[in-house]
Amino acid sequence: MAKTILIIDDDFEYVESTAATLQASGYKTISKENGTLGFEAAKSSSPDAIILDMMMRYDSEGLDTVSKLASDPSTKNIPIFLITGIRNPETLPIESESIKGTLEKPINPDILLAEMKKVLG
Repeated sequence: MAKTILIIDDDFEYVESTAATLQASGYKTISKENGTLGFEAAKSSSPDAIILDMMMRYDSEGLDTVSKLASDPSTKNIPIFLITGIRNPETLPIESESIKGTLEKPINPDILLAEMKKVLG
């Protein structure tokens, strides 16, 4: 059965291209345009992984969403990949065992797929 990846990002073009890349490699995708809808989708659909943009409607939306996901028993074990335009993502003030990687936009499709395969098999 195909692994499902939830993409949470407010950039429609990025979501479309990322979903197409993942789908071409056999993954199923779900997309939501903000942290609130993404959190609800994570709870209701139990994806195998989440790709989460750090900055959406407001600068801390990604951080807030990570916090919600990490504190909810139904979502705290879902692997999260953070996506950011920040050039030094290691400086982001985030601590969560769920975070499996931080990738800079624009993301090379080969790197994205390698990260998914590393965590999801």
